Amino acid sequence: MLAGTISFSRAARIAVSTFFFVAGICFASWASRIPDIQHHLHLDDGQLGSVLFALPVGSMLSLPVAGFLVTKFGSRIVMFVGSFFYASLLCLLGLVDATWQLVTVLFSLA
Repeated sequence: MLAGTISFSRAARIAVSTFFFVAGICFASWASRIPDIQHHLHLDDGQLGSVLFALPVGSMLSLPVAGFLVTKFGSRIVMFVGSFFYASLLCLLGLVDATWQLVTVLFSLA
C-alpha cells in the first residue's frame, strides 16, 4: 500500500459508516416531528403507539426482500436506490393528512 492512499476495506468502512450516519440523521429529523404529527392527526398515545408499530412490522417483512436484492444486484446499488427511496419517503411524512397514510409511509420506510 502506498503512503497517502486508503485501502479498499477502509474506504468501504468509511462509506458504510457515512451511510448509517446520514440515515440516523434522517431518522432523527422524523423522530423530532412525531409530536407535531400526533397533534396534526389528533392521535392519542395508544393510537400513536399502534401507528408507530408499522415501522418494525415493515422492517421485519422487508429484510428477506433486501437480502434477495443484495444477492441479485449487490449492496452498492441497493444502498443507492434505498437511500433515494428513504429520503423521498421522509419528505412524504410531512404531507400526510390521514392515519392510514402515515401507517403506509412508516411501513414503507423500514
